Formats: sequence, structure tokens, C-alpha cells
Amino acid sequence: MHPFYSLMGLIAAASHKMSRNTVNGLPLNWWLLGACALFAIIANDARRDAVSNGQTPQAMSVTEFLQLGRTDFQHRYVAVTGTLLPPMKLDVSKGSEHFDLVPLVDLKTKSGFFVHAGDEVHGGNQAQKVTLTGMMWSVPSDLRDDLSAAVPKYAPLVMDSSLELSEGQTPGNPLTTTVVMSGLAAISVLFLLSSLQKHIFFRRTKSRATQGNGAASPFSDSSALGETAQAPQNGPALRFSGKLRLNEKVASRFWEMPSVLIELEGGQLAFASHIDASPRFNGQVTQSQVGVWLSAPQSGTLHIEEGLFYAGARGKPALRLRYCDEADKSKKTTAILSFNSLSERAEVQKELSQGGVRA
Repeated sequence: MHPFYSLMGLIAAASHKMSRNTVNGLPLNWWLLGACALFAIIANDARRDAVSNGQTPQAMSVTEFLQLGRTDFQHRYVAVTGTLLPPMKLDVSKGSEHFDLVPLVDLKTKSGFFVHAGDEVHGGNQAQKVTLTGMMWSVPSDLRDDLSAAVPKYAPLVMDSSLELSEGQTPGNPLTTTVVMSGLAAISVLFLLSSLQKHIFFRRTKSRATQGNGAASPFSDSSALGETAQAPQNGPALRFSGKLRLNEKVASRFWEMPSVLIELEGGQLAFASHIDASPRFNGQVTQSQVGVWLSAPQSGTLHIEEGLFYAGARGKPALRLRYCDEADKSKKTTAILSFNSLSERAEVQKELSQGGVRA
């Protein structure tokens, strides 16, 4: 097995399965990609804090804390010494969360800031000389206005409403945060790659070009569709990954769709699948798209490559086809045919190479 293709085959299978379900109009695989990317950014911030702070807090006074926060603010791991004033705490409600912010001040300079402190620290009713250890944070914007409005009642103390100390919080472990960030970033990249590749991962083994027979467009005569739908020819089991058309106006891309190789009027070969691809809203069909979907290579444009297609950990015998579809001759399309065995692949490849009629 080829490790990279095996991994991408597993990612492609999961991503494609998720892409068939949407939330607010966006496929689930894109939601997962966005969530992983967001958490990777958060993990990177935590990794940066862990690396820059280490495991030993920086000792300082209240005044030094305020000066540091105003001049070189980072998510600092600090041990701040000052006077804690539990009787003057603020009761704060933020959504469903309720907590206290307790002033920590320097009585000499009459300056201070608020501490998100543990119960064992501010449970009393007396001012206390303490050294609190935790992380320095910027006060969230939705809380800053409330603190600014409360600051005047602390006069003559000058309280800073932009910085807070989260008591007891420590930086994460550098190794752990690096591993988490790297893992989430890798998942984001893999799912993004799968989506950009339309979940197609084909590893070529050898290739050759071939020409097909000419024929009229399979959509130029509605009777051709009827004959195809009623009497598809028997042959090797194959799965089609690529663009199929229901009619001249409706086309869509499919992945590992069970298909058959059929003969159209005039002897031209085409790939056909009976599919119900009708879009639905709240379980109700909004537009009927049920029928036989086709893709017919135009004469003289078919190029075949042998290889393995990964729709899981193991590669399956496959053919990669490049051709112009009879229904859209303006540009080439790429399709993948996958098989259960090498013999089935060889049979279809021979028929496509000859452009002949099945006996």
C-alpha cells in the first residue's frame, strides 16, 4: 500500500460522505474543515503562550503589572503581589456564567485592576496582602464597558478596566499544545486537499491513449435515453467518478457511482447510471432529477491511464479517462472508473480502446 494515497483515500471517503449532508446550506465537510482550522488557530495561541511563558511565573507588583500590560501586553504568566479587597468585589453575569471580579490594588500608588479569583482567595470580608499567580488577559470587550462604568465608585483608587488576572490559570504544556495544533492543522489541510481534488485520488501505474467511435449526441434523441434506461447492457461491474448528465441542461458530479458501459444508437459507448439526484427541502422534492445519467466520450478524444483509485485505505484497479463529452465538446473532462478486479478493468479497457460493440 502507498501510505499517502491510503490516508487520502480514507479522508476522501469520509469527506465525501459528509459532503452529502448540509447545515445551513453548507456541506458538513466544510463545517469540519472550518472548525479544525479555528481550533488549530486557538491551539497555536496556546502553544505560543506556553513557549513564551514557560512554567515559572514572572514576579511583579501591581504597578509593574499595569505598566507591563500597557507597554508590552502578551498573555503573561505572572505572580502579582498586592492588596486584595474582597468587600469591594463585583458580581458579574455573562450569559449563563456568574463570577466575581475582586480588586487587587497597590495602596501606595492607589492603582489597581480586577482579578478573576478563586473562592479560597476572596471568600473573606477583610483586605488581604496576597500574591496571586495566573495569566494576564485583556478584558473582553463586552465586559469592558460594565467595568468602566463601575470604576468611579472605587475613587480615590484608579482601577484599570482593560486588564485582568485570571487567578490559578497556567500556560499549557508546550509539547501537548504543539501536538494538538499540528494535528488540527494537518486535518484541516487534508480535508481541504480532498475537497479541492473533488475526493479523487488516483495513482497511475501505466497509461496509453485510444480513440473512440463517433456518434450523435446521446441527448439529441429522447428515444436513446429510453432505450438506455430500459435495457442497459450487461458487463463488468464498475463505479464512475466524474460528471454525468441527465439531459443537456442538468449535469452533476458523482463519486463512486455504480455504472454500466452501454452502447448508444450508432454504436458509441457511454457510461450510464440510474440515479435519483433530486434536490430536497425538508424532505420534499423541489425538482425531479430521476433517470439515467450519461457520459459519452467524443470520438477521437479518449485518453486512458491505468492505475489505482483510492476510495479507502486500499487502492482498487481503475482507469483514468480524459475526453470531451458529446454533450459538451468545448472542454475535456476527467472521469475515474474503478473495478473489483484486474480482469474486469482489462475487459472494459479493451472495449474502450477498440470502441467496439459488445458481443
